[in-house]
Amino acid sequence: MNLKKFNPARLFRSRISLNLKLIIAFSLLISLAIGTVAYVATFTTRTQFNQFLTRDQLREYNRQLSMLSSYYSNNDNSWEGVQSLITEIGEDSNNRIVLTGLQGEVVGQHNGDLFEDVRGTKSSWLVGTVTADNEPIGKLYLMSKGKSTIAQTFLGSVNRSVILAAIVAGIFGLLMVLFFSKTIVGPLRKLTEAVRRLPESRMNQHVEVGVEDEVGELAEAFNTMVDELRENKKLRQNMVSDVAHELRNPTANLEGYLESLKNGVMEPDREILASLHEESLLLHNLIDDLQDLAQAEAGRIQLDLQLVSLKQVVDHLVESFHPRLEKQGISLKTDFPPESPEALADSNRVTQVLRNLLKNAITHTSEGGEIEISVEPAGDYYKVRVSDNGEGIPEEDLPYIFERFYRVDKSRARNTGGTGLGLTIAKKIVEAHGGEISVNSAKGEGTTFTFTLPNYDKSGIPPDLS
Repeated sequence: MNLKKFNPARLFRSRISLNLKLIIAFSLLISLAIGTVAYVATFTTRTQFNQFLTRDQLREYNRQLSMLSSYYSNNDNSWEGVQSLITEIGEDSNNRIVLTGLQGEVVGQHNGDLFEDVRGTKSSWLVGTVTADNEPIGKLYLMSKGKSTIAQTFLGSVNRSVILAAIVAGIFGLLMVLFFSKTIVGPLRKLTEAVRRLPESRMNQHVEVGVEDEVGELAEAFNTMVDELRENKKLRQNMVSDVAHELRNPTANLEGYLESLKNGVMEPDREILASLHEESLLLHNLIDDLQDLAQAEAGRIQLDLQLVSLKQVVDHLVESFHPRLEKQGISLKTDFPPESPEALADSNRVTQVLRNLLKNAITHTSEGGEIEISVEPAGDYYKVRVSDNGEGIPEEDLPYIFERFYRVDKSRARNTGGTGLGLTIAKKIVEAHGGEISVNSAKGEGTTFTFTLPNYDKSGIPPDLS
């Protein structure tokens, strides 16, 4: 392998499997770690051992100098016969020895191949000067034969131990890499297979990976996504059914009236024209709701923020609903704070939210019932409540009440509500204002919708009055 051309980034961008990439990556890391540890261990051992040998050799050299000094003194200050001592010292030492006089003449030597030129070789060095009565009497030179057998045996044993340990650690590390790569890649393969089967599984494909790390979180996210896709698919199917149902009635009525008028079966009197107008309004309202929903889903709700008097908005809305309230025998009361509540909002959009909530309240409140619209300050916001004591919403339906096309009454009867878009649109409008909307209801006890709008006095944001 040409290390100069080795590029880890290219390796991990290649099309080889993730399992092989992990094995290669971890193997490189393990090799680097084992190599570093082996090098440091060997280097440290050699260094410490050489320092030990050096200290031992210094003691040996001092002993040799002392022996030569004693011989010279005991031999009447003469080197005569010193060769036997040199030979004895050389036999016990791992070095070749040369003893010279002060003028450089060779007095004695161990091993016959060592001559005067030994003093000029790189492998020889001056051990020290031999003295007697503190006077120099000669010089001792040594030439190393290499490490002793014991030293070579010891260092060889260390090297073999390090190599064996590296091999064992490498095998164990590789086994661990295989295990962990399988642990990581196995769940990912399950996820990949599940994604591939997703179009064929009708979105019922869940993955159980049995781990609680990031891969487990990914599996949970995948399962959540599948559930949401299944729910969205169901909602889309319901949407088609709901829209078709809502379009079928007015278009069928319009077709019937127009065909009768065309064939002369009936005359175009005021009552028939009013019915035609009502059916066209139903179609128009449905189209408006679908358009508002599309804008809300795309996050393109346009707001004309102004300083809005919530009391005026509510009073105007109540006045427009007064005939219907009176006809159904429902009483409505309002409750406002002493100071006039002013919110930074889009008047038309706020009216749209309140109209949807009020229509729902009227639809689900029986004759003799009560509805209340209240406004109260809550810090930087105003809380607007629309409450009724009507039939209420079943507990199992509450989590889905703001989902598009969701209806508590699955029959989609004309007298129990519209298309199921009103609350979804209301939620999007409130959120576009920076507020929140919630519902509290109990079956048979009534329902309260609460939403918030920015309090202009607290927000400090000047309205656009241009």
